[in-house]
Amino acid sequence: MKKIAYAKSNRGFTLVEILIAVFVFSIVVTTAAGIFTISANTQVETQNARTLAQNERFVLEKISRDIKNSENNIEFCNNSTCSSVCDGDCQTDYLRVGNDKIYSLVGDNIVVNTDNQEVSLISDDFTISHANGSTAIFSGYASTALAKKPYVTIQFTIDNSSNKPEMKESEKISQTLKTTIVPRNY
Repeated sequence: MKKIAYAKSNRGFTLVEILIAVFVFSIVVTTAAGIFTISANTQVETQNARTLAQNERFVLEKISRDIKNSENNIEFCNNSTCSSVCDGDCQTDYLRVGNDKIYSLVGDNIVVNTDNQEVSLISDDFTISHANGSTAIFSGYASTALAKKPYVTIQFTIDNSSNKPEMKESEKISQTLKTTIVPRNY
């Protein structure tokens, strides 16, 4: 019987070569999975930040537009019906703009009451609270005597985590806003 001689190049892979290839492959796959996970988390964080920014911009734009067009008809109210108002330098959670709109902090949302209809300004996914130990959302100066130029400072914290306890820590976002608005027709 004839022996067949195998060339050294036809032997196949050794166990050591296979183990090295599997090790290198596992490192590449683990790195790719890590990059994918980081990318997915970053996308969620970016989406949350974008949605939060859209909500805060809407609230500020809605209130500031009404204040700018109010013809100095601004009252800082001591209650939701504005039956008593603050004259001079004021801090409160109730602001009457014009003759028909009352902005107020109700629970964890800013609402506008027009003709006895309350409309929330932000979605239920977000909450609004007093900023940095402040006791009021609205502050400023309003007076019937107009001894000085009236203005309204709006200051609040908005976050997306209070209504979602199951939310991951990396997905929670909070931002404090402060802006001062002056009516145009002073």
